[in-house]
Amino acid sequence: MIHSMKRGSARFLFSAIFLGILLLLLGLFVSTGIYSGVKFSEEKGMTKIYLERKRFFADQCQALSIEGKCLIIKEGGIYQLSGIMDDGQIIVDADKEEKITLKLDSVDITCKDSAPLFVKSADQVVIKLKKGSVNYFRDGSEYKEVADGKIQPRACIDSREDLKIKGPYGSLIVEGNYKHGICSSDDLKIKSGNIEIHAVNTALKGKDSVKIIDGKLVLDAGKDGIYSDQIVRLEKGQIAIKASRYGIFGRESLNFSTDCQVTIEGSLSPVAGNDFLALPESIQIIENSEPTDSKE
Repeated sequence: MIHSMKRGSARFLFSAIFLGILLLLLGLFVSTGIYSGVKFSEEKGMTKIYLERKRFFADQCQALSIEGKCLIIKEGGIYQLSGIMDDGQIIVDADKEEKITLKLDSVDITCKDSAPLFVKSADQVVIKLKKGSVNYFRDGSEYKEVADGKIQPRACIDSREDLKIKGPYGSLIVEGNYKHGICSSDDLKIKSGNIEIHAVNTALKGKDSVKIIDGKLVLDAGKDGIYSDQIVRLEKGQIAIKASRYGIFGRESLNFSTDCQVTIEGSLSPVAGNDFLALPESIQIIENSEPTDSKE
């Protein structure tokens, strides 16, 4: 009888310790906002991330971390994003040699005080729109102040590295309520996709270049539709631009292809060496009043 009671007490103690460990681990997962062990991924080499209003779920966590409401991607690879985030941010902060693909599968991300997607560091980032998906990004009208020495985003989708967007059968809708819609400090390339951008300042901005290889784009900008300090090149696709200042601005070079159908309600930036009287018939311009030069 005594031995039986001892065995029962031992089993009870073991069960209590085991339950305590489980609760502790669960508490750690809740505190970080990343839930692992849930196998969403069927594609080898791809990490799936699911957004659930205020939390992040992922099947692999070694390349991910959480700071406040921000999910940080720290290693190269393919990451699929889906779900809804009410107020959060995806940050890419990887080594300069890392290549990262963000596969968007019906994601809807709002960040009320910063950029919903902010690429701080990588070799390059590719945004791939999954077939049949509609993806939303929107920011607030004011961004929070960042600490000294940290980088301040300027756009709803903001990249300090080369940024490519592709996915002919997917859609991307961007609402840039703070400043720009999509911005890259290097090259911004759109290879395909159905893209709609509303921005209080510039819809598409690439410091070194903006290149549109193909796609269907609707750009509604409070100032400039497409802007680059160097090169703007439009090769193919259908582009509708409405801008209060410049429809397209390429400070050094502006190149059109006859395969690109463009309607611009705005003005065309003056670029030395370009004869705008010889523009292809595929470019239709509805000029507004004479704008001032853009340096922003």
